[in-house]
Amino acid sequence: MRTRFCAALTFAIVAGAGAPALAQQGDTLTGIPVHVIDGSGGGYNQRAAGVPFDLWTNANTSGLFRFLAQANGKHVLEDLSFAPGPWGSQTSRVIDAIDFCVWGATGAPFRIRLTIWNPADVNWAGFTGAGTSMINAAGVPLRVMEFPPNNGTFSYFNEGFIIANNPLPGGPLSLPASLTGVYLEAQIIDTSGNPMPGTGDGAVFLGNNSGRGEPTGLPANYVDPAAPGNSTPDYGRDIDNNGIFTGAPAAATSGERRYTIAQDVPPNYVTYGYSCALRGDIVANPPSCTSFTLGASNTFASMSTTLANNGVAWYCVTLPTGALDSNLRYIDFDTYGSGADVAIGLFTSAGIKIAVDDESGGAGQALLSAGIGRRANTSGNAGALDYQGWNFLYTTFVAAPTEAPFGFAGLPAGTYYVAVATAAGGAVFGDGFFASGSGTGGSATLRVRTNVSNGALLPSDAPAATRIVGVSSEDPIVAPGGVSAESALYSPNLQWYDVQLCHDADAGNAVSFQVSSSPATEPPGKSIYVFDTSGNLKGSATGGRPSTPSVNFGGSDPSLPAGRYYIALAFNYSGSDVDVAPLASTNGRFHLRPRVNDGGYTMSASVMVPWTGCATFCCLSDYNGDGDVGTDADIEAFFACLGGNCCATCPPDADFNCDGDVGTDADIESFFRVLAGSAC
Repeated sequence: MRTRFCAALTFAIVAGAGAPALAQQGDTLTGIPVHVIDGSGGGYNQRAAGVPFDLWTNANTSGLFRFLAQANGKHVLEDLSFAPGPWGSQTSRVIDAIDFCVWGATGAPFRIRLTIWNPADVNWAGFTGAGTSMINAAGVPLRVMEFPPNNGTFSYFNEGFIIANNPLPGGPLSLPASLTGVYLEAQIIDTSGNPMPGTGDGAVFLGNNSGRGEPTGLPANYVDPAAPGNSTPDYGRDIDNNGIFTGAPAAATSGERRYTIAQDVPPNYVTYGYSCALRGDIVANPPSCTSFTLGASNTFASMSTTLANNGVAWYCVTLPTGALDSNLRYIDFDTYGSGADVAIGLFTSAGIKIAVDDESGGAGQALLSAGIGRRANTSGNAGALDYQGWNFLYTTFVAAPTEAPFGFAGLPAGTYYVAVATAAGGAVFGDGFFASGSGTGGSATLRVRTNVSNGALLPSDAPAATRIVGVSSEDPIVAPGGVSAESALYSPNLQWYDVQLCHDADAGNAVSFQVSSSPATEPPGKSIYVFDTSGNLKGSATGGRPSTPSVNFGGSDPSLPAGRYYIALAFNYSGSDVDVAPLASTNGRFHLRPRVNDGGYTMSASVMVPWTGCATFCCLSDYNGDGDVGTDADIEAFFACLGGNCCATCPPDADFNCDGDVGTDADIESFFRVLAGSAC
């Protein structure tokens, strides 16, 4: 299949402000958020049918990025090998577009020059010997490109950016059939096209796309950071910024023949490479597959096989009806029952990779879920996720700067291919029906469950949530309220919290649910969602940067009964980057599907309340707690407490209406209103 990108390119710059608290190890940094934007400026309207080399897309889920220092991280050289991947055996290879990365610290303008080299013109050890340039001085590049096009510039404040889907200036690049890889040189340049000095702004960063590591940290034992494709630990780094990569007999943690391997998945070490991807032509030949027969509605059907070492098994699953939010249908895939460590890849009938998973089922098992959520995972495996309906077939990117992929809210009707692959060493999946297992074989089971036949739904499952408590750990919270710790979010994911309100949010008691961020790490847009314990959406709010979106109850806003509530935080740049259930307020199912593929921005949830005492002691008609409501004994107990003599089973003070003022006329008036059967 062939993919073409629109040649017209416009560019929008999105920048944050301030400086984040950065973690530093040597001359690489972490803790910088990464934003993905579409380099085609909205001109690219079809999902890329081919990504033969990828060294970044999964890092926004894992957070596995390392940022090179501004002074000596402006010029790197990386090897891009096509195997394992669809271009490993394909002889016709045409690069249509490229994804690349940059980051800025001070907001000063800069550009980037990308040069694609024939591997015959590069030698890590020095092209004419140790101490000489790694690149052949007489070599002719396959392509030299500068971005943004039309002499545009980048300008960022402590943010990393993946610029995806950039059509190649000069048109698609057809590679010689003999090449099984290329080298990519990335250099930050100034607005005049000259190499940016070390004192100038702009640098590049590294990523790991496999999410896997190994326990020694030795380059000889590295786990491939790309998927698909391969990149060795070696990369060139022009640390003195003189335009030359000086070769050396072996890679080291210093010098210009470098490797960056860090213990970022304890106890394992992961290998990093320049964050980039190639997009282009892939020949898609549908594999032979075993037809999978779906079971009864809401019941898992399963098929099992024995995988050889590094083996892959293919299945075909046909959905007669779409598994979509709009029709309240879903489809779940998992590998429970497998003896081997396995992963799964989901593809369209045209070979486009929709989604892959390795560990979401826990204990080495995989799990995917599309359509309406949210169903409980009863496996008992540590780290196993619910069936949340997060996977979907996307078809478009919206124009910069919002960048969320859009398409179906699930999977439309049709036939899908599922690859089950050994994964102890890291399975690799790619467009064009590419699947490569890695690891010891054994029994493998694919289970599929759906409700497309009749639409009946299993009960929804409440998310695991972090409790928000009061400033002195009160639970339920009291005035002024409670605030969660600010934490980084990695896509696709949500931050879930819950809170207990012991008083109604009513005309006299306003309650506010808010999401906020520190200026230095605030996302371009964010949302907050409030659900009741039945999973129904009570309210939501969205804002850009800067903003503090708030959902308010009580006062002049709608009331909210006392009880437990769930709070979800999400990236939301356009205002429609998170899907909710069609009838979210009455059949919400805790269903949210995040679409933004960013990582590292931080958010915090807060719940502000006015009452100083808790609802167990507020507006009680059974004031003395003897089980009899509104009796003379309750009246006597209240006035005794008003006089400072509160009984053991009475509230601790005479703030009857919990407005913070004790023993006032308002408390007496509220007491008699409640005694008469009216509201407090």
